[in-house]
Amino acid sequence: LRDGEQAVGKRLKHGTKSKVELAHELNVAKVDIIEAGFPNSSPADYDAVTKIAQEVKGSWICGLARLVEEDITSAYECVSHSNKPMIHVFSIPINKDALESYDKEISTIVEDTVKGISLSKSYIPDGRVQFSAQNTMMAVYEAIVKSDQEALDFIVKLYSSAIEAGATDINLPDTEGYMLPHDTFDVVKYLMENIKGIENVSVHVHCHNDLGNATANSIASIRAGADCIEGTFNGIGERAGNTALEEVIMNLYIHEEMGYETSVDTTLIGKISDLVEYHTGMKKQQNKAIVGSHAFQHSSGIHQDGNDKGKKKGKKVYQIIDPETVGWTGEETQLTNRSGKGGVKKRLNRLGLD
Repeated sequence: LRDGEQAVGKRLKHGTKSKVELAHELNVAKVDIIEAGFPNSSPADYDAVTKIAQEVKGSWICGLARLVEEDITSAYECVSHSNKPMIHVFSIPINKDALESYDKEISTIVEDTVKGISLSKSYIPDGRVQFSAQNTMMAVYEAIVKSDQEALDFIVKLYSSAIEAGATDINLPDTEGYMLPHDTFDVVKYLMENIKGIENVSVHVHCHNDLGNATANSIASIRAGADCIEGTFNGIGERAGNTALEEVIMNLYIHEEMGYETSVDTTLIGKISDLVEYHTGMKKQQNKAIVGSHAFQHSSGIHQDGNDKGKKKGKKVYQIIDPETVGWTGEETQLTNRSGKGGVKKRLNRLGLD
């Protein structure tokens, strides 16, 4: 409802009404945190975040803000209506090239961060305050590759200062979708081991999909110690989009051996995915993992026959996810020039024919 809405050229079909409807569905599905918008960016977003905070009870309702008083106050005015309010403050990108472009002193960024978090915490002392610095993943990776200890020390100090100032959550973004999974693991692990007080806060990762690695990077982050994945349904968002939540959720669901769980009701994934498509007008690719119209369809006779044989033993041979697990109710068997008699028989049986 925030980064997802920033998908280029798309507006929610019914504005605030769309946002509120989607927020209610996310809450019913037991999504932990809903970043409802960027209140100070527009009157429409201010109105939407306020309405969501007033109506949706269960999930944490979060408003985004820059490290400036006007933004933070605006976010507070909206989320204060929630029984579980949260403010997410963020700084400029902290990789070296970006710092030079913004012409910002490192000490100033730390000071602004501490002030912004302290103000946010004073507004919602019993709520949650999240801090993120854009391009954190890239900044750490580049510093490790170049053995730039000064840059690493700055990043560690920045996040340690944020926690000391009262942040309950820290967010490690791959803002430009630059990272590879094995490097993401190393970066998150380094920060988990070096940021002071990190064991006392929730650690988020926020990945973008510019190289198609957002889901893999999110899973790598979990294995390195992160406990919260930020993303969007259908992977909508800036440029190539954000981490597709349905992919992360079902990876953890299927790979029980990893030992991680989410609170999300998987049977509502299909419904939410369809609602996102409807309200944004952004069509899902047909072969999209988990939620695409072809995700559980089989055209090969070998696959169709194998699935039917497997069903007799309780598990399909060519399908690792039971479609009903994600609320999918479409026709699985597609009759094509590759279908065998098993597929034809199944379709005839469904039509009540012998």
